[in-house]
This record gives sequence, structure tokens and C-alpha cells, in this order.
Amino acid sequence: MRPPRLGPRGRWAAGIGGTLAAVIVVSLLQRGAVDPPAAAPSAAAEITTPAPEPAVLAPPLPSSSGSVSGPGFLDPVARWELFARTDTEIDRIQPRVATVTRTAVPPVLSTGPVSFVVTADRALIRPLDFVPGVDLRDGRPPRPMDAALSEAGVMFPGPDPDHVWVESGTALVLRPVDGGPDTARVPVPGDGTVEQPVEDGAGNLLFPGPTGVYAAGPEGLRRLSPGALLAVGPRGWIVAECNDAHRCRSELIDRATGRRRDLGPPLTVGPRPGLISPDGRTAALYRIEDTGHIELDILDIASGQVRAADVEVEQPVDVGTIAWAPDGRLFAIAAGGAIRVIDRDSGRAGPMGPPLPPVRQLAIRTLP
Repeated sequence: MRPPRLGPRGRWAAGIGGTLAAVIVVSLLQRGAVDPPAAAPSAAAEITTPAPEPAVLAPPLPSSSGSVSGPGFLDPVARWELFARTDTEIDRIQPRVATVTRTAVPPVLSTGPVSFVVTADRALIRPLDFVPGVDLRDGRPPRPMDAALSEAGVMFPGPDPDHVWVESGTALVLRPVDGGPDTARVPVPGDGTVEQPVEDGAGNLLFPGPTGVYAAGPEGLRRLSPGALLAVGPRGWIVAECNDAHRCRSELIDRATGRRRDLGPPLTVGPRPGLISPDGRTAALYRIEDTGHIELDILDIASGQVRAADVEVEQPVDVGTIAWAPDGRLFAIAAGGAIRVIDRDSGRAGPMGPPLPPVRQLAIRTLP
């Protein structure tokens, strides 16, 4: 039985300094090749409009400037990169070398949902409507997305960095980003028994529906839970379920074994599933207040303790409003489009790196 919608009820790594060791902002690369500048400016400057000029190399920003306060940005051992999509550019944030690469991209010619997916060597923007998508490969100017990936519909990361799930007709297919035959096909029922798919946290697909949550595979759909989907992650999922006597509980389902763990009274069912950290310790969950405003809660899975994150997330929330790094850092898009990093042990939020234009979506690339 699907439970009713319920009412309201990383710590930075030790080696990160409190100052910005170095920031190289490669600003708004144009479609053609860009030559190095003759000289770097003497002070960091925010460029807000695309211009056909050379890249700008900005010197390190002082920690007292206010634009890079809070946790430091340099982390030589980081095994991830954070990508941010704005209305006019894609920003590639590389904490390992304290670098932000900002590349101008054509605006999305649609007001509908947008899929933002990062693979091993590129970032992809795929609008839901029949409008052009963008393929931004590392170190190259943006170009229109290949026809094999540019059909209208949703796109999700695949189970490996070289494949993506794309909507094709009445099915979702697993397609190589560099071309080639589809490797899997999941028919989607057209009878209203399932809702829009969501990525399951490990590169596969889940379908919520009125009768439960279904895992997708080449053989079709199988019911994972008769309840509601609360959060997804690489190690499992959190669901809310009710029995015939309408006693509801939250449960963690282990991906590898299928075993269930009782997490106590039902957690709030948000407007979309939250995310479980890669190490399985923590879940970031959306909560709808009586006013309709959406807040972010942090669940410690071991203790069951829930605390509100000290951040006002951008409204409405979307795919990419939050993102977990492999080392347990949680990023969120705050109201106004700024990126915030949230300490999962306290819920406190601080700024991330240099200032950027208002961000629409986030995506993480895990490095080898």
C-alpha cells in the first residue's frame, strides 16, 4: 500500500585549507580556438557576459575578499570534479588543481525540464522538448549533440561512464555516447501504472508509481517496494511503506543483498527522491512544509537522527539540485543559484569556491 504524503515534522577533508591556494578561471571559451592571454590581470574579475576574447587567468583570490570565504578550494587528493550548469555556460570545478573552467554554451531554447549528464569525457545538455542539445567535450568548444542522443525526452547516467540512458519512442535505451548499437532496452508502460523514471543511484532506472516502486531491466519492470521512494544511492534505496493496518515505516533496502533495515517512523515523502551518500552513511531528503516551500533534511542512517540543513535550496527542486561527491561532501544549489557545501554531521552550509553565475543543475564526475 502506498503511504500518504506525510506532513512536516561532509565534513571537508582534513587536508583542505581555509584559503584559496590558486584559482584559474578559464572564462567563457568561445566556439573557436582560444589563444592564451598576453598577461594576467592584476585582480580577479567576474565576467558576466560572453565575449570573443582570450581566456582570463585570474590570480589567487585572497581569503579576505569575501568571494572565497569558508572552506578552502584546493584539495590535491580529491577524486572527483563538480560540474555546474547555468543559463549560459558550463562550469567545471576541479578541486584537485583549484581550477574552474567556464565555457559559454548556447541557451536552452525551452522552458521545460533539462537533463544534465556528465560522462567520462564530456558534459551533455538534453532538453525534454524537441530543441537542440549540447555536447561539451573536455578541452573542446561546445557542439550540437549527436543525432543518436538528441531525441526529445529524458537522459540519465548509465552504469558506466561511456553510456547514457535516453528516451527513445516508448522505451528507455542504454546508448554509447560515442555511437554504436544500444546495449539494453526497457519498455515503458503507457497505461499510467508508472510515473517518470528516476536514476537509481548506480546508473540504472527506477519507476515510481501508484502501486509502488519498480526497478527497470531488459526483461521489463519488477516491483521493488509497494511504497513510496524517498532516496536513492549506490548502495541502496530508502522507501516508506504501510501495512494493511496503515502502520507506516521507513526502510533501507540493500542493493547487493535485498535485505531491509527498519529506519523507524516514516520520513517525509518529498517532491522527488533524495540522495544517499556513496558510502551509505547519510541521506539528503527533501521535505515539503505546510507553506509548500521545500527544505532539505540530513538523515544519519546509523542513528536515525534527522537535522535540517542550514541552506535555503533553490525552488523548485530538480534533478541536480543536490549532489554527493565520492568522499561524502554534499553540494546544494541555494536560493539565488549559489553553490553551497553542507557539512553532513552538523547540517551547516558554506560557500564553494569562486563565485559563479546562478547555477541551475549540478553533476559529479568520479575520477579514476
